[in-house]
Amino acid sequence: MLLYAGFVGLLALFLRPELMLDITKLSLAFMMVCLPIIAICKMIYNSFIYPFYISPLRHLPGPSDNTFFLGQSAKYLAVPWLPNLFAEWSKQWPHAPFIRFLNFANSETLLANSLTSYREILQTKAKHFVKPAFARNFAHEVLGDGLPFTEGLIHKHRRRMLSKPFTTQQLRGSFYIIERKVKQLASILANQVGYAGGIVDIETQVWKTILDVICIETFSKDLNHLESNESPLYSTLTGNMQPSTMGQIVNYLNSIVPIRRLFPFGEIRQFQNNFDESRNFVKKIVLARLIDTELGRTTHFHDALQGMIKHNDSAWNTETLIEWAVSLVILGHDTTACTTTWAIAVLSTRQDIQQRLRSELRNLNHAGTNVEKAQYLHYFIMEVLRHYCSVPMVPRQAIENVEIAGVLIPKGTVIQLAPAGSDAGEFNPDRWSKPDGPTHDNFAFETFHNGSRMCIGKNLVTLEMKAIIAELVSRFQIDPAQEGPIEIASPAFTLRPKHKLKVNLREL
Repeated sequence: MLLYAGFVGLLALFLRPELMLDITKLSLAFMMVCLPIIAICKMIYNSFIYPFYISPLRHLPGPSDNTFFLGQSAKYLAVPWLPNLFAEWSKQWPHAPFIRFLNFANSETLLANSLTSYREILQTKAKHFVKPAFARNFAHEVLGDGLPFTEGLIHKHRRRMLSKPFTTQQLRGSFYIIERKVKQLASILANQVGYAGGIVDIETQVWKTILDVICIETFSKDLNHLESNESPLYSTLTGNMQPSTMGQIVNYLNSIVPIRRLFPFGEIRQFQNNFDESRNFVKKIVLARLIDTELGRTTHFHDALQGMIKHNDSAWNTETLIEWAVSLVILGHDTTACTTTWAIAVLSTRQDIQQRLRSELRNLNHAGTNVEKAQYLHYFIMEVLRHYCSVPMVPRQAIENVEIAGVLIPKGTVIQLAPAGSDAGEFNPDRWSKPDGPTHDNFAFETFHNGSRMCIGKNLVTLEMKAIIAELVSRFQIDPAQEGPIEIASPAFTLRPKHKLKVNLREL
């Protein structure tokens, strides 16, 4: 019958072509009416039917005090730091492998809540997960292209290449670079406070120090942000990594809709200008190195940039080099600077820790790589990294149905990996000396993540922090410059104080 009707319709069109116009109008009218109805029905199903009545994950434990259509996302701006909210849930359901919560539009999200789930997602079943599209879009706007946005074999090969300058052996050989920068930092601070001591903006100086170190490790260039304004990187990168609340909102929305292209004005324009200026500055360095490589003048370079130039990859080109170099500089200084700032904030209020560190370092003669032998210093740094993890969460998305920790995870499910725990709020360096502490299992400490996605800069971060804290504690008495707790910047990309951290220093 349908075939007959179709034949008759085609015959009628052949005999009377003017009917085509009427049919086209009818089709367009039908689409204009039906498509919005289909979209609305799909939204109603995804937001109000599937998560509550159909989803196989709906029986997992999790918060139920949802806001209409917003789920738990309404709480995100109400807490100073998102992992604090996750930690509360972890305390409420400490034995659950996953905690289920609803996000914007009631979309389901899981919070990994056990060592088994972490291990399987990041190691034994890592091939079943990728970074979600929304996370790639959001972070790519801020960080540029780079290792965090690759998957599979490409990630494996490029990670191996990029890791070489950051191995323990390589960093020990170049420790003098870090030590030289740290001593420069201490001298600048001493000149600022004088013999009688005084209040200093420690956060700015720490950021500049760590930016100098990652530029040396990446380009073999000391841009000397500590004492020079020739490089624009400090001002442009901190401008983009520390946006206003409106800037954060724009960054989030831009991962969904290209707001920057639609409304290029004000802070939106400044963000792009900052990124372009950073990229152009790095581009000059990369192009100069490529010329030197062609002329055979780079045999003495063993930095990250030279490793990328030598990398044998058909998809590798000049533009890729520039993007990855920019990403490496951003990733290599922002998180480390944030965490080091919190370490100094803790020391200013914990004289007992300060004194214990000072005694240990005095006995060891903290000069050079002896800081690696300071056991309590190691405990302190690891506890700062655990307690003040600078990145709030790292999402992974299942690309197929997979069982994790005994739970069947449907394809497309987003899982948040976030630092949490039942005693996450207690700052206690001595936990690292206990047999049942975070050291008993690699996956009990997720600041750097684990498995194939582990941060390649882990060794550099810990070495930098140890060198900075050892020098400051040995040379200065550190006291708070303000009363009361330090406010957290919110919203923010990384965990940092709302206002620049200032401390009272007195040279010993």
